[in-house]
Amino acid sequence: MIIYPMIAAICYGTQYVPQKLAGKVKTEYYNLTMIIGIVIATSITYFIGSCIFDFEIISLTPFLLSFAGGFFWAFANRLSLVGINNIGMAKTTVILNFVSIISFIFGIIFLSESPTFFLYIGIPFLIGGSIIVSLLSENNKQINKKGVFAVFLATFFISILNVLITDAIIAQYFPHPTILFFTATMCMSFGSLLGAIIFNLRISKLREWFAQPKKTHLYALGAGLIWMVGFEITSYILAEFGLSFGVPIIQSVMILVSALWGILYFKEIVGRKKLGYYCIGAGITIVGVILFAI
Repeated sequence: MIIYPMIAAICYGTQYVPQKLAGKVKTEYYNLTMIIGIVIATSITYFIGSCIFDFEIISLTPFLLSFAGGFFWAFANRLSLVGINNIGMAKTTVILNFVSIISFIFGIIFLSESPTFFLYIGIPFLIGGSIIVSLLSENNKQINKKGVFAVFLATFFISILNVLITDAIIAQYFPHPTILFFTATMCMSFGSLLGAIIFNLRISKLREWFAQPKKTHLYALGAGLIWMVGFEITSYILAEFGLSFGVPIIQSVMILVSALWGILYFKEIVGRKKLGYYCIGAGITIVGVILFAI
């Protein structure tokens, strides 16, 4: 079963490659197109899944939980795209693992989870690794505070999605009807579409979105498809095996995949000293992720 989290991790580590290939993008427009791709893809998987498992009645409570999670994720993805524009893939994915700490806090508050000794040990590792990577400057430039802050803020909204969609699938916080993982991801995509549209409510913005290069739209649609595959698999792992099985594998391999893209292909971090600090920060973060899973 390890193949599932491995595939999800490769998708998460690769989802920002299309944006890098597209160059500097206007994140609000790229975000909207990416989410449209997610809506189309999740609707298709919902139809296929329903043909296999029979169509289920979507109860209001899990729908609203998933929808609200998607709404918040739209803001998180926009912030992550800002991070990619400003600090690159390699650094963004390491800092995004800070979501484990926020999710840990939310899990205690909202899902009544009982923290273990190893969770408390893992916190300083995750914080320390993220801080080391965030303090690296971009190729002889100053530290890009805008990009670093955007990614750290994104982890807060991603954590909200994690709590809400978890409860929609397994009803851990309070008793209510649940929905299958592929249904939850489709409902989540509808919420994210609303969130993305809010960024572009003005007619002038919609016109400018339509006017974006066709190549940019195609890259964004591809990124949405890649993300959807990773998230569908993650939701399946959550429903079938629980958090402890796949999350540490996904987050650790995601860092490695993204680092390979960012460092080897896009040359985001150059110089032996900076690469050394990056490896130290990423390694410490991975140790923290593993401690969270024990």
